[in-house]
Amino acid sequence: MTLWVAALALKDEATGAAEEVSPVYARASATVREFSDLFPLVHKWRGILGEEITVFAMSTLEIDIDVPAHDTHIAWDRFGPEIRIDTEESGELLLSDVRYGDNEMHRWDIRPGMPLDVRHPDGGES
Repeated sequence: MTLWVAALALKDEATGAAEEVSPVYARASATVREFSDLFPLVHKWRGILGEEITVFAMSTLEIDIDVPAHDTHIAWDRFGPEIRIDTEESGELLLSDVRYGDNEMHRWDIRPGMPLDVRHPDGGES
């Protein structure tokens, strides 16, 4: 099975830009079972911090119940995370696939309490 490891990005004090950081050294990090579990986690961290945040995430193998592969942090440091999630004041999340240096963002209206099956890019519904 697959798990997702997430880490709260650091903010560059001078520019305010988000900087990716390993989960080992991040201010906050977590492991979740499903990709969709990242969204409530991001909203919770934003609620605690009271500001716009960026979270980076990567998938990893599960070697035991809720235990990520032992080389997960090495892979993070070597290859970097796969997904970037930015929060916006409106409650929307911007998702980016950051593998291979691709930074194209996709806007998703993912707010707490919304069923996953009605969430689509750019706030559209099914």
